[in-house]
Amino acid sequence: MCGIAGYYSKNLFFNATHLPLMANAIAHRGPDNASYYNTPKVGLAHRRLSIFDLTAHAHQPMHSACKRYVIAYNGEVYNFKEIAQQLQDKLGNDFKLYTTSDTEIILQAIATFGVEIIKTFNGMFAFALYDTVLDELHIYRDKMGIKPLYYYWHEGNFAFASELKAITALPQVLTTLNNKAVAQFLHLGFIPAPHTIYTTIFKLEAGHCITITKDKLVLNKYASVDELISPQIITNQTEAKQQLNQLLTTAVQQQLQSDVPYGVFLSGGTDSSLIAAIAQSLNTTPIQTFSIGFNEKHYNEAQYAQQVAAHIGTQHNQLIVSQMDAIPVIQSMQDLYDEPYADTSAIPTLFVAEFARKQVTVALSGEGADELFHGYGAYKWATRLNNWAFRNGKQLFSTALNLGNARYKRVARLFDYNNYAQQIRSHIYSQEQYNFSANDITKLVTKDYQYIDFTALNDVTTKQYNRTLTPAEQQAYFDITIPLQDDLLTKVDRATMRYGLEARVPFLDNDVVRFALNLSPDLKTKNGTQKHLLKQILYSYVPQSLMERPKQGFALPLQQWLKQDLYFMINDYLSPQAVQQTGVLNNSEVQKIVQQFIQHDPTLFRRVWLMIVLQKWLLTHQ
Repeated sequence: MCGIAGYYSKNLFFNATHLPLMANAIAHRGPDNASYYNTPKVGLAHRRLSIFDLTAHAHQPMHSACKRYVIAYNGEVYNFKEIAQQLQDKLGNDFKLYTTSDTEIILQAIATFGVEIIKTFNGMFAFALYDTVLDELHIYRDKMGIKPLYYYWHEGNFAFASELKAITALPQVLTTLNNKAVAQFLHLGFIPAPHTIYTTIFKLEAGHCITITKDKLVLNKYASVDELISPQIITNQTEAKQQLNQLLTTAVQQQLQSDVPYGVFLSGGTDSSLIAAIAQSLNTTPIQTFSIGFNEKHYNEAQYAQQVAAHIGTQHNQLIVSQMDAIPVIQSMQDLYDEPYADTSAIPTLFVAEFARKQVTVALSGEGADELFHGYGAYKWATRLNNWAFRNGKQLFSTALNLGNARYKRVARLFDYNNYAQQIRSHIYSQEQYNFSANDITKLVTKDYQYIDFTALNDVTTKQYNRTLTPAEQQAYFDITIPLQDDLLTKVDRATMRYGLEARVPFLDNDVVRFALNLSPDLKTKNGTQKHLLKQILYSYVPQSLMERPKQGFALPLQQWLKQDLYFMINDYLSPQAVQQTGVLNNSEVQKIVQQFIQHDPTLFRRVWLMIVLQKWLLTHQ
C-alpha cells in the first residue's frame, strides 16, 4: 500500500516541480521510497510502503513491458496469482516477470487484456494509468471504496492524490469552501462522495474511473455493488454457514499474503474475533493481535479481547490509554482527515494503529461485517418505520415520545423527517448516530448554508435492483455504499497509513460481499439476534459463552471527557465569539444545545462534537 499523486495539465499550470510537494504531503503513506514520472503535461508521484517484493525493482511509477503504460498504484489485488496464470495461458513463453509484486502483474494484465480486466480484480486499490500512445490518463478506484482517491478539476487542469492534503499543497489550487457540504457533514458526520469541503476538489466514487484527454474529463462507473445482487436469495442455514466459512477462510488466507510481518486488530467483538480466529487457524505459530483499552471501566473491552486471544492462541498485545494520552491525538485528528470528520472511533483506531506498527506492517481489520450481516440497530428501525401506522402517525408518535425522558426523546427524533422516500435512509442513519436531522439543520445553520436536500443520498429507496430489497436490506445498502466507504474505510485508511501500516478488510472480499448481499435477511437477524449466521460460524472457533455480551463498538469516553479536561474545546470553538467569527452556525441554537448537553442531556454529545469539529476546521482554514 502506498500514496499516489499526480496531474494532467495544459499550459504548464502544473509541472514537475509540483510532484515533490504532493509526495511530501503524503510521505507517511509510503516511508520506503519516493519516485516520479513526468512529461510536459503529465506527472505521477509515488510514495512506497513495501509489502510485496521489497527490492527497488518494484518501485513505482512502473512501466509496462511494452513501455506503453505507466502506473502509480496504491493497494493490493489479492487474486494477482490467478491473473498471472491468465497471462501465462495467454502469452506462453512471452510472459516474463521481473519482480514478485502484484503491481507488475496487474499492469501487464491491463496491457494484455485491456481495462476490462480491472473488473475481475479482487482487492483494494486506487491507481493512475498513463497511456503514452494515446496521451490519456486513467484513474480507477475499487468498487467497495476501500482505497481513497481525490481529484481537482478546474479550467482543464487535473490533479489527483490519495489524500486531500497533497492537492491543497499545490499553490495554484482553489480552496473555496463548499457551502453545500456543511449540511451533509452535520447530518452524517462526514462529507459523502463525490463531494469534499472544497468546491473544486472531489472524491472519486467507488467503482468509478476517470479518463483525462487534453482538456476533457470523462467520468464513468465501471463496476457496482448493484451488480452483485441476484434475483434469488440464500435460505438454507446449514449450507450457508458452510459456504460463508469457506469464503471467509479463503479471503483471510489471500489477505495474509505478504513479505512483511502481519497481525490482526482484535477488539473482542464478533467481527474482529472471527477474523483473528480464522487467521490463527491458518498459521502454525501464534499470530500477533492488538487491542487497546481505557481506564474508564465502561469503555474498556480489553479484557474480552484478552479472553478471545487466549482461547484461539494468538500472541496478544494490549495498550491502555488514559485521558491525558488522548488529548493531543484528539486535538490533531482533524489535520489527518483534512476536512470536517467526526467519527470519534478514529481516535482509538489511531492508537491501535501506532501500537501495532511497532511489530507489524500489515493488519487485518473487521470493517464491513455490520453492514453486510445486519449488525446495527438501524436495520430494525428500517423495518419498524416502514410500517404503515408509523409512517402515517409519525407526528403523533413524536409528540408522545417527546413527553418522556432523554431516552424517549432520542427515539422521538427517528420520527422527525418530512419525506419518506427522499430522507428515510440517511435520516435513520443520522439519528442512530445522534446527529442532526434535516429539520435540526434548518434551525442550526445560517442562510448561506441552507442546502438541505438529501434526496441524492436516499435514492437507494427508489432504485431498481435484480430483486426487491426489504427495508432492512435497503438501509444496509445505504450503509455499504455511503457510511462504510466515506466514514469507516476513510477512518481506517488515514489512521493506519499515518503510521505506514497497511490495513486489510477480509469481509469486503468480492466473493464475501456477493454472498452477503444475497443472504436471506432471516439468516442475518434471527430470533432478535443480529449477525446470526456470522455468530454461528464464530462459535465453532470460540465458545458462545465468551461472546454473549452487549455490542459496544470501538468507543471511547469522549462524552464525559468533554465535561472534564476537554471542556476547553467547547470554550474555544463554541463560544459566542468563535461561532460569530465563522458565521456558519446560528449562535443562539449552538448555545442552547451546549447548555442542554452540559446540564442534563447526554444524548446531545454527538451534536456538540459535530459542532466542535466543524468550528475547529473553519477557524483553522478560513
